Amino acid sequence: PAQKCCAIDYFIHTLKQTADTLNDTKLFHSRVSIPRSSASKYFPSIARRLYRLFAHCFFHHREVFDIIEEEYYVCERFTKFITMYKLVPRKQQIIK
Repeated sequence: PAQKCCAIDYFIHTLKQTADTLNDTKLFHSRVSIPRSSASKYFPSIARRLYRLFAHCFFHHREVFDIIEEEYYVCERFTKFITMYKLVPRKQQIIK
């Protein structure tokens, strides 16, 4: 079961878990080539969790989200990436 926590703790936990997973040499032996099995096993979950961070910002801090997005397009670029590689189904992509 999921544990309840405040948004900032969820952000920190998600970013730390993502970094730990990607830096785990048992899962990813090389930084140059990634085995398809590792990519297909870990990337969808990582992408879904990171997308949730964007969604939180979009729905709860829209004014700041829009300012940052207008300059850097981070969410837009991430959304294109997860769509291109089919990491998060379109029906789960709730930022419009």
